[in-house]
Amino acid sequence: MADPADAPARADRGTLVIADRVAAKIATRAALSVDAVVRHHSGLGAVVGATYPQVRVDMAPSAGPQLMVIVALRWPSAVADVCRQVRQQVTRDVNRLTGLTPTRVDVSVAQMVSSSGRPGRRGDAGRSGARLVELPAADGGCEYRGEGEQA
Repeated sequence: MADPADAPARADRGTLVIADRVAAKIATRAALSVDAVVRHHSGLGAVVGATYPQVRVDMAPSAGPQLMVIVALRWPSAVADVCRQVRQQVTRDVNRLTGLTPTRVDVSVAQMVSSSGRPGRRGDAGRSGARLVELPAADGGCEYRGEGEQA
């Protein structure tokens, strides 16, 4: 084993910069590894519409990276459960591959996609479009229950 006295001082070793786009690619693959998450092109696809998943990353915060992941899910899916799985998988993969633990991973569902590959319609898959839903903290603190459900 190397002698600790020979190791350069921590400040003299330099820095490692991981680009936002690197973490975004890691997060995209992590999100797609969750079973109900699908790759989807809305509108006219990449030309005018949107392609999901989308990931926005800010690697700058000194406390750790912050990510926003926007996904399309297969209909029907347990949205809260899938979002929780996406958050956990993205956190795990970004940490494993970059050595940095994200301080925040926000997950939004923009589309619910039927098995035919078309976005859901009213009465079929509900309304499509981005909606924000408060999910419990990653540490498993409180859990959201819908109207009429009991813990």
